[in-house]
Amino acid sequence: MKVTDKIRYHFNFSKNEIKIIFFLTITLIIGTAIKVFKSNFSDSSLPYDYSKSDSIFFSTSNVELPKANANNNNLSVQSSKFILKEKSLNINNATKSDLVKLPGIGEVLAENIIKYREENGKFDDINQLLKVKGIGKKKLEKIKPYIFIE
Repeated sequence: MKVTDKIRYHFNFSKNEIKIIFFLTITLIIGTAIKVFKSNFSDSSLPYDYSKSDSIFFSTSNVELPKANANNNNLSVQSSKFILKEKSLNINNATKSDLVKLPGIGEVLAENIIKYREENGKFDDINQLLKVKGIGKKKLEKIKPYIFIE
């Protein structure tokens, strides 16, 4: 008598149920073997050092590295975005990707700024941003430190 027949007789399983049980058992064994193999032969204890690529990024972009928090030496990043340098963005030449870096400015609002600039010409005064749909006094106050007009 086969092993499968003995199991079917003893537990009263159908042929399909026996196949499913064998499939699940083999999958469990293979999964356990892969996990043991990976834990024994992978070198995941050494994290990748991103400092070189980060320094290249920060040296070629308009963002500055957030200051380390004095309490725990972790980087304090405001709302998970890098902080722009003060007066680093010329509002008359800024692209959509530049404008999205500003606090409170999303893709739609960046498009509105560009559209206003194309229709009305370059900005003469930062306060002209109030005429852009979606920018009010509060939002303008948030972005003022980071923009300038040339």
